[in-house]
Amino acid sequence: MRFFLIVLFLLALIGAPVAFVFAALEPRPALEKGATVEGLDAELAQRVLSRFSKAFSTTAGQPDISVSESEIDSVILFAARALPVFRAQVKVAPGAIKMAASAQPPMVPGDKWLNLELTIAPSDAGLDIASIRVGDFDLPPRLVVWLATFTMNTTLGDHLGSLAFNGIERVSVDGENISIGLNISRETREALFARSKARLRQALSFGNAADVRAYYVAIHEAAVAGQLPSSGSFMPYLHFAFDRARRQSASGDGAVDGSKEIRSAFLALGIYCGVSPLEILAGKVVPDNLRREKSRCGGTTLGGRGDLRQHFVVSAVLKVASDFGMAFTVGEFKELLDSNKGGSGFSFDDIAADLAGIRFAETLSTDDMKDGVPARLLDKMKREDQLFPEIGGLPSGLTEAQFKSRFGAVDSDAYRAIMADIEKRVGRLAFHAAQ
Repeated sequence: MRFFLIVLFLLALIGAPVAFVFAALEPRPALEKGATVEGLDAELAQRVLSRFSKAFSTTAGQPDISVSESEIDSVILFAARALPVFRAQVKVAPGAIKMAASAQPPMVPGDKWLNLELTIAPSDAGLDIASIRVGDFDLPPRLVVWLATFTMNTTLGDHLGSLAFNGIERVSVDGENISIGLNISRETREALFARSKARLRQALSFGNAADVRAYYVAIHEAAVAGQLPSSGSFMPYLHFAFDRARRQSASGDGAVDGSKEIRSAFLALGIYCGVSPLEILAGKVVPDNLRREKSRCGGTTLGGRGDLRQHFVVSAVLKVASDFGMAFTVGEFKELLDSNKGGSGFSFDDIAADLAGIRFAETLSTDDMKDGVPARLLDKMKREDQLFPEIGGLPSGLTEAQFKSRFGAVDSDAYRAIMADIEKRVGRLAFHAAQ
């Protein structure tokens, strides 16, 4: 009987939130689609992300985090561009911080939206949620905090959810600026960061670090042995990594998952020939004895440029790790940031490299890849013109003023027209016709 009651309790605990979400769904979003992003939004969003990162990595004292309404708006704009089914807004006033969001939950039939309204009151005694409304339902704030804490505790372990919520010491408002005072120990901040990264890796399903490390080491050793070049085209690296994935998939009498081998090859290439911080997606990949070794791939190019190689590889990895919107928005964010003063300018040739990398990843992520990369696709990894588009005539190095003068904003007719041209260039590539 006791076992039966425990099972009923667990079913209720799991089923009640699901049933509530379905009951709270509404036929339309409470919020309209937000404005289009601009160069300044990229700069403001970067400031916010940098500020939070520093606050949780500092070893000195207790960090305070300040953020303005306009900075939050910029982060929301990029989040909504990456996830079209999401929109939000924040209004900061002396007596209250009002937040609203609308989102379409995944795997829910019909065109249904979940609408949320949240009010936080300034307080010197921790986080004070004054009210929360989901759909037509007003929820007790204490219950919401308990559920959020319980979820974090369950997901991260070691009562880190409780420590995080209890570590919010104060929330204050000055004009449009919000200041959050934290009282979280360095050890707890480090644990929160580490556990969050670990859960992210699990969600992205790149596999374990050892699998990726094997590809990374194989690529480096081939480069050291002279089998892969230190200058010229990047294509030999691409062919080597995915040829290895095919050979690995063919071993073991069908017991090896070809899709997993492809993912490992993608990430190893991303770390070795793209940017090293991608290592975070799988944990510790680079062996200690290679930490100080310079990548032999750094001198290679795609489309005659090393930065285009990086755009292509990083976008391909992000596509494997997410969806098209997320991977493209990261690239677009970087270009909008570059259009600001001191940047290298907004360049559509960089965007073309991003889209080519995304399309390359899409082609290698179809269901028929479970047995590894087909020979017909490997044959198309030997020449750049088979998987990298012609970039001649694409506007490059535009300042924010030049971008606005010529295109207005992203999503304008002029912007969409040039994006359509780039997509046609990518779509005509022989690599994708080989499917």
